[in-house]
Amino acid sequence: MTEIPVIKKENGIWSLFVDGKPFTMLSAELHNSSASSTEYMEQQVWPYLRGLNVNSVLLPVYWEMIETVRGEFDFSLVDQLIRQARRERVKLGILWFGLWKNGISSYVPAWMKQDQETYFRARDREGAAMDVISPFCQAAVHADAAAFGRLMEHLREIDGEEHTVILVQVENEIGLLGSDMDYSEVAREEYQKEIPQSIAALYDKSGTWREAFQEEAPEVFMEYTYVSAVEKIAYTGKTQYPLPMYVNAWIEKFPWRPGGYPSGGPIARFLPLWKALAPHISACVPDIYTANTKEVCREYAGEENPLLIPEHRRDRKNISALLYAIGKYQALCFSPFGAEDFMMPLEQRTGIANPVVMKILNIDMKAWQCDGTGEWLGCAYQLLGKALDTIYRYRTKGKVHSFIRENEYEKGVVLSLAACDVRIDYLDSGEDTPKAAGIILEGEENELYMIGVSCRYGILAKKEEHRKLGILEYSEGVFEEDQYIRKRILNGDERYCMMILDNPQLQYIKWYWYE
Repeated sequence: MTEIPVIKKENGIWSLFVDGKPFTMLSAELHNSSASSTEYMEQQVWPYLRGLNVNSVLLPVYWEMIETVRGEFDFSLVDQLIRQARRERVKLGILWFGLWKNGISSYVPAWMKQDQETYFRARDREGAAMDVISPFCQAAVHADAAAFGRLMEHLREIDGEEHTVILVQVENEIGLLGSDMDYSEVAREEYQKEIPQSIAALYDKSGTWREAFQEEAPEVFMEYTYVSAVEKIAYTGKTQYPLPMYVNAWIEKFPWRPGGYPSGGPIARFLPLWKALAPHISACVPDIYTANTKEVCREYAGEENPLLIPEHRRDRKNISALLYAIGKYQALCFSPFGAEDFMMPLEQRTGIANPVVMKILNIDMKAWQCDGTGEWLGCAYQLLGKALDTIYRYRTKGKVHSFIRENEYEKGVVLSLAACDVRIDYLDSGEDTPKAAGIILEGEENELYMIGVSCRYGILAKKEEHRKLGILEYSEGVFEEDQYIRKRILNGDERYCMMILDNPQLQYIKWYWYE
């Protein structure tokens, strides 16, 4: 039997291993409804993903479609999607759209939606029913876990050897949207009780939820409730087929009040709680539609939590975030949302931004724009896809460096390498061009590789070095099977000003010393 995909840390570096080798998902997440029809996938998705050079795709599996009759399962759609992915030679990440999607229970089966006595709703502060099944409804959690377990069992049966599916997202952006906590009768009763021992030990507190956490109590209460439900669902799935599993977060952002973002989701402040109470979840990960990629990556990448970015903004600047996340944090996945739009003619796109929806989701309209994104992302994915084996080799030696321009006031950075320093000047970018970013591979003696965009740079001698530094070779090229293949020698005018403009490139520099 072949080795099951796994997320693990080796030599201090998190990696997703597929068939025993590191695999970085240069991916595309599809629109929510695209995977509900294989015919639609054939006509409106696969043809437009091919030019992006993806090696993987993130797509939903819908509870409402696989268990239309309680206890009876139909996986024919799942099987067809897997066959299509194998034909396209891409791996899949499955998004389980179960009890909760963006804080709402829109993907549960009709039999569950209509039985509101058994599967009761969450309620807001005024007692009004919300469009979400309460996470305190154990019957609903049990039913979700049973369905998810059956899905994982089926995946093992049909894909346990080929490993087309390599990881699974449990639910989607969970939490209660529109209220700081659930005020249903069951929730109110639980809220009055003493905090569980696991929470008491984690936070060194005691008493009721209100006594222990004061005004923060409703949010901590919901965090505990959702993590308990997700852990039960994930555990049930992993007993059938232990693929890596993660949960994604609608990240905390302005107006920074629980309910404005889903209260109870895996936001950065509660990572310790999630890591402690959901051991069957490999990673808690951010969906990034904001412009502060550097800050969000820093919050989610840590000793105990690998970084994946399963949803990212759609504009051309996403290639800057791609380079930074993989270079700095060895991100296991990078996946802009609704990527089938990127190479599609405007009149065919289904993912046109609705200002009302964008306001509800608290997403900047600029983050949704994708004119020209496809060509640039495809170029970046192709370049990185060929460089990954080399990046894996150099990162074990601590010789991978990264940079990104966060705002217009930053002018550049000096990165310190073992044998030299690299001065990087950030080139100004427009509204629809990438901001300066890149990866530097510190090669063998007196050489380096720059994979970057929108930057000018120079090689500097160390401050204590009295010799002068000269250039032996400056060229552009690609990696092929962990070997650098030179395409064009750059000399003369190009050597006076080493730079990479809007389109991402790989450049090689070899230098020497003279006195």
